[in-house]
Amino acid sequence: MEEQFTRTELLIGKEAMEKLKQAKVAIFGIGGVGSFVIEGLARAGVQKFVLVDHDVVDATNLNRQIIATTKTIGKDKVDVAKERILEINPNAQVEIHKEFFIPESKGILDESIDYIVDAIDTVTAKIELVVRAEKLNIPIISSMGTGNKLDPTKFEVTDIYKTSVCPLAKVMRKELRARQIKKLKVVYSKEEPIKPKETCEENSQIGYFQKGKAKENDEIGYFQKEKAEKNDQIGYFQKEKAKENDEIDYFQKEKAKENDEIDYFKQENLTSNEIKEFRSRKSIVPGSISFVPSVAGLIVAGEVIKDLINNN
Repeated sequence: MEEQFTRTELLIGKEAMEKLKQAKVAIFGIGGVGSFVIEGLARAGVQKFVLVDHDVVDATNLNRQIIATTKTIGKDKVDVAKERILEINPNAQVEIHKEFFIPESKGILDESIDYIVDAIDTVTAKIELVVRAEKLNIPIISSMGTGNKLDPTKFEVTDIYKTSVCPLAKVMRKELRARQIKKLKVVYSKEEPIKPKETCEENSQIGYFQKGKAKENDEIGYFQKEKAEKNDQIGYFQKEKAKENDEIDYFQKEKAKENDEIDYFKQENLTSNEIKEFRSRKSIVPGSISFVPSVAGLIVAGEVIKDLINNN
């Protein structure tokens, strides 16, 4: 028994520890939730990881992502996460993919994966992960929205069709039902989203948006000036359907059009920093805090560990 896991083995037993050691878990999205999923799994004894994320660590991640420090800013999240895993357990095997997961993605998921964690925030990617998990018969757990929330005690583990309140869960229910997906384990919050403070200029996209309204020239370089409209998401959401200060800034009531965005990224061959800049221009960033996504991530990790141990 490896010394760093002796306390865990006392709790769950030798056989369970061996299951965790042999299990291969794929985590999609290394952010506020995903980074804590990785932390929980690595410290519990999981040794085989597949990490998928295209983003780099940013200063704005410092308040909630465990991989974010002043020393890791600017580094690829998957590289930082891999290094952290190996510092916890040098025997771990970590496969990384520096890419956006989209419906056209290939070469990541296969039958060697024992569990999938969905910690990404784009609806089309989340749906595709669930569909592929179903086809490959791989267990999956999905994290719903954690932004604009302050009460970590409101998180619940349930099936997607038993969720309420969460706007993202509502979209997921509709899309999964249309694809005849009968179940999906999720972690979601029953807390009503909090409206970001209007006085917080940092949350109003300083440098891209003026307080209270978007600058007319902000979208230059991505959209033609004469077609850009204040606080609108032209190219992603129709003006008449977009609602200010609503969760629909991130996904439509019916379906988010993230594929349009991903296609644009590919066409323009944008770097990670350029993509981050582009995304910050198109919508108001949700409020976040250290103790909400972290709790969601550790709850997800706990569910994964329990399922792996109980899987015969």
